[in-house]
Amino acid sequence: MDVRRIQPLLAAHGLPESGVGVIPGGWASWTFDVAGEYILRIARTDEIARCHRKEARLLPALAREVGFEVPVPKWTGTFHGHEYMLYPRLAGRGIRVGDNLASLSDCLRQLHGFDLRTAEGLVDTEASPRVWRKQYEQTWSWVDAMIVPVLDDETAQQVRQRYTAMLASIEQMTPTFVHADLGAEHVLVNGDGEVTAIIDFETATIGDPAIDFVGVLAAFGHRATAQVIAGYGAPIAWERLHFYWWMGSVHAIKYGIDSDDRAIVADGIAGLQRRLREIERWSSAAA
Repeated sequence: MDVRRIQPLLAAHGLPESGVGVIPGGWASWTFDVAGEYILRIARTDEIARCHRKEARLLPALAREVGFEVPVPKWTGTFHGHEYMLYPRLAGRGIRVGDNLASLSDCLRQLHGFDLRTAEGLVDTEASPRVWRKQYEQTWSWVDAMIVPVLDDETAQQVRQRYTAMLASIEQMTPTFVHADLGAEHVLVNGDGEVTAIIDFETATIGDPAIDFVGVLAAFGHRATAQVIAGYGAPIAWERLHFYWWMGSVHAIKYGIDSDDRAIVADGIAGLQRRLREIERWSSAAA
């Protein structure tokens, strides 16, 4: 899907056909900036189309309940057999070092405070630790089969032990509505560094609130993450937060294996080892 091909779709909605650019990096959707005014996302697969439909149900309701902006679709439909959504582009840039992390704490508190009964109906997921655990029990099947065999013995042992501990700790989890992919690029700030918007809710679900602090940890480190958690005002399980963080490297390894790219596999393994070492250092210092 390219800029020339989407011209009839833009014309059908009365949008300018010039000044349209591709937003790179969208493995799930073809994504376009429409003259700096709208964002067009076209689902690449049926699975992502289901995520788009979920966003179309969810975001209008969420927008009414939170004090920050979310991308509410203005138009949805099907184009050349692919589902799409068009929504006004939200102002701002991705959060970065030096911005007001206290405002992020507030936004996370609002996000996780979204009514669970309402969320259950909109994202079609039960608010249950059992459901969250089952997801990671299923994930372990490919981690054990694909990832563990390419690791050295020490790293493989750590992965097994930490994965087992994480599954056990889920029983103490209190589920909330979560974004589940809250990287720094999905948190927008204004010129004063205040968080004003959160975008890209494809993976939104009900689960462990700790998962929404992974982007903070990845972008800003442990000390800043601890400050955001303190401002958030509710306990967050560091053990599970660390798990979701190092699982990012596990997914990178899997991508390298699936694409038969040894360099990506090697980088993923090195990243996993670095993260496990940093977790050890942080845990020792905090003890």
